[in-house]
Amino acid sequence: GDQEVSYTIVLATRPTTDVLIDAAAEKSVVQTAVDCHAEESACLRFTPENWRTPQTVTVIPGDPGEAGETITHLVSSSDPFYGEIQAPSVRIQRSGSPIRTDDVRSVYLPFVLNR
Repeated sequence: GDQEVSYTIVLATRPTTDVLIDAAAEKSVVQTAVDCHAEESACLRFTPENWRTPQTVTVIPGDPGEAGETITHLVSSSDPFYGEIQAPSVRIQRSGSPIRTDDVRSVYLPFVLNR
């Protein structure tokens, strides 16, 4: 079957209101535990209560011929801080087998990307 890879996102600071993060890729299937709004959209919802709890993004790569894929994150929130945030992307890389995420060790405020 398809190999999949996953990573987690968590907020670094407590938001004043809900923060929605859409994860998307051009050729891969991106899945999250939460359906926030659109059916075809993989979305995470962080609240002032759960902002510290990591949420998982799972990626099922599309075209086997592709060397890699970039997962982008679109943030929407009426929180004045998170509403202005440019979220980091995650690069999924094929290095023979298995698929791996590029070393995501850095903390990107306001996100902490864990593997």
